Amino acid sequence: LIEISFKHNGIETEDFDYIVPVPLHPGRLKDRGYNQSSLIAEKLSQYFQIELRDDIIHTINFTASQTKLDRGRRYQNVKDNFRAAKDVKDRNIILLDDIFTTGSTIQSCSRELKSKGAKNILAVTLARA
Repeated sequence: LIEISFKHNGIETEDFDYIVPVPLHPGRLKDRGYNQSSLIAEKLSQYFQIELRDDIIHTINFTASQTKLDRGRRYQNVKDNFRAAKDVKDRNIILLDDIFTTGSTIQSCSRELKSKGAKNILAVTLARA
């Protein structure tokens, strides 16, 4: 289904260097036991033969869950909460999140990746709320 969507929109997966899942804070990962974005990214990485990089971006603070916050609070909750630990200069990245609600998380991660030199970022989500 994703391949059909990519092709329909003229997206060539060969043009991308990495698939980067939106990270969870280590505390939240420990509580939940898994990062659903990482699980999805792993499958897409295998299917499209694009390198999975879950070491490029990480969270700084343990934040409140986004699920019960309104649009403005969601933005503030994740603003400046991601750091790119690796140089991604001139890299084309597929940034993967499980659910797109307001776009706050994708926006914050993208801003950080751009600050580290990412050339192009394609945001991909499994669902929209």
